[in-house]
Amino acid sequence: MDQILRPELQKLVDNGQFSIKNSFQSVRRPYEYFRDVLSTELHRLSEFRSKPIAATQSPELEESVGCESAANSGITIEIDTAFTNYLNEHIRLEGVVSHNASAMTASFFSYTELLFDVLFALDKNRDMKYLEFRKMGWAERFKKVLPVATEPSLCSIYEQLLDIKRTTRDVLLHGFGGQSALLVKLKPVGLIPVSYDVLEGSILFSFWHPIEEPYARIILENCQAFDEWVLQNDRTWYAYTYAESAFEIPFDSKQVNRINGWMLSRQDFLKALEEESDILDYILDQY
Repeated sequence: MDQILRPELQKLVDNGQFSIKNSFQSVRRPYEYFRDVLSTELHRLSEFRSKPIAATQSPELEESVGCESAANSGITIEIDTAFTNYLNEHIRLEGVVSHNASAMTASFFSYTELLFDVLFALDKNRDMKYLEFRKMGWAERFKKVLPVATEPSLCSIYEQLLDIKRTTRDVLLHGFGGQSALLVKLKPVGLIPVSYDVLEGSILFSFWHPIEEPYARIILENCQAFDEWVLQNDRTWYAYTYAESAFEIPFDSKQVNRINGWMLSRQDFLKALEEESDILDYILDQY
């Protein structure tokens, strides 16, 4: 069957008569979830740090607060359990922040790639084929569909996001491997990284957790800044709102022109999407 249909279907694809699956909800919802959780956990960590050590103990640890003595070879060791519990809880909370920051970062960049696809599809003047566009790197596609050169605020966000992608997202999703992970044995020091720039510019050799709390805040702020810019700019708002509708992403020129015709105002666009949804619901009800 595939041998019969594939050549004919490929002709339609070559002529631009195709759509792609709209996976907006599959990538946007995880990002929003982890973004909100990260924001909450960062606030919780700040509150924890602001309290006196004795006030940070959880109920189950209250009985252990104080000092304990242990005899070891005739030496008495005093253990301040309040401080120990404080450190353990602090490290645990930092871990929660790190894990949610990692998940948010991964899902955020997946979401941006889908948004790039929608912006490219709805561009009436696109000058390349979709598969050629998808072969471009993330940074190239960002600059292809978004006005980085003419929008200073967006340019600043782009530079920050590109740094986050290179130093954090790529490391996370590529299994902490690659060139940056190479170590060589140097006597008498032992194993050292090939480039010490990695120690400052990558999460690869983070001490406690992959994403430390200060950097998690930076990532969150830049993701939120991108979200705000997208919703303030009319062109990206139309693309975002269309993607949010869950309709397929069309590349057929007639359908693209039809959708662009709805973009008279944000109110008109929302009304057109609602009418389109009603038409689809009516058709489905007939079967």
